[in-house]
Amino acid sequence: QKNKFSEEMNYLQQYIELHFTEDLTLDALSKFCCISKYHMIRLFQAHTGFTPHEYIIHLRLLNAENLLRMTTLTCAQVSALSGFANEALFIKHFKKAYEMTPKKYRQLFQT
Repeated sequence: QKNKFSEEMNYLQQYIELHFTEDLTLDALSKFCCISKYHMIRLFQAHTGFTPHEYIIHLRLLNAENLLRMTTLTCAQVSALSGFANEALFIKHFKKAYEMTPKKYRQLFQT
């Protein structure tokens, strides 16, 4: 039983990594696993240390961080390409995670 769920959580983790820029709902993810969303959240958190929502935000922020460092895209473009619903939400999550705005973060990497 444990191995079956561990394997399912590996698949779910890979699925999220491939689709993190899309609108992933807990209902859709639980359907993907064929288990209840509450059970899926508990299993995923035990497997990764993140809830599915936290993991999606984590991946989106890593993607945004990379885009801010490597491109000259606007904050709105970075937000959209990273899968955030809007720029304000992106800035809120970014500030919480990095303790600075995306603009300030980008300035650290400009020469």
